Amino acid sequence: MTGPAAPFWTQPIAALYVQLGARAEGLTSAEAAQILARSGPNLDAPPARFGGLKAIRRRLLEPLSLILIGAAIVSAMTGDAAGASIILTIVLISVGLDTVQEGRALRAAESLRQAVALKAEVLRDGAFKAIDVAGVVPGDVVRVRTGDIVPADIRLISSFALSTSEAALTGEPYPVPKAPGDSAARSAAEAANALFRGSVVQVGEGSGLVVGTGRQTVFGEAAAILTSAEAPSAFERDLHGLGLLIARMTVALALVILAAHVLAGRPPCSL
Repeated sequence: MTGPAAPFWTQPIAALYVQLGARAEGLTSAEAAQILARSGPNLDAPPARFGGLKAIRRRLLEPLSLILIGAAIVSAMTGDAAGASIILTIVLISVGLDTVQEGRALRAAESLRQAVALKAEVLRDGAFKAIDVAGVVPGDVVRVRTGDIVPADIRLISSFALSTSEAALTGEPYPVPKAPGDSAARSAAEAANALFRGSVVQVGEGSGLVVGTGRQTVFGEAAAILTSAEAPSAFERDLHGLGLLIARMTVALALVILAAHVLAGRPPCSL
């Protein structure tokens, strides 16, 4: 049984070229297209799609909504049509507003993502050219300069006075000097010979071999952990628990009142 592969920043650059089927003069457009078809675009999870009916159904099935709907049904059965209408109107307005706000938030997030879509300089067909970041593939040779956001995980080939900000990845607030060479670092935060997707070039410039894109990057793996399971937040879990508690208490109280009426000799319909 083999252990996990060593981090790319600890492996010899020659071995990485062999593993990726790459070379120092970069890929051809045809090779890049084939790799892109295998590895997929240099993106995280696809943007969430908003489903209005699904969102409405989810909110209507919340315990508090079910309690109010139940109260409206009871009101209607006892002849209080006005009360039932008021309760249902409140529920529908609340669900409608929440659904509209969710849809607007998702559309705004997608618009922002499109607005900040980036380009990357890759060595293709013997010359550097700017392409969409989504088209960067493992085996590409990429060049980054001051102000660039690093598009992928990269093993440095050359650099000049290069330093990057890795605050988004490691929390380190100060620029981190980067230079090609060997490294025995155990963590990405200590790897001075590598650039990581999502970091920002503070000064200098450099070029390197792309070894990971999309979810196969350090940043992508961290993002996948956060978004892989759409688990409810602590607040949502607590709110759901509160709704269930209120529902149980409501049912228990109704049973107590019903029992009291029966014991007092009153007909249950008088409730």
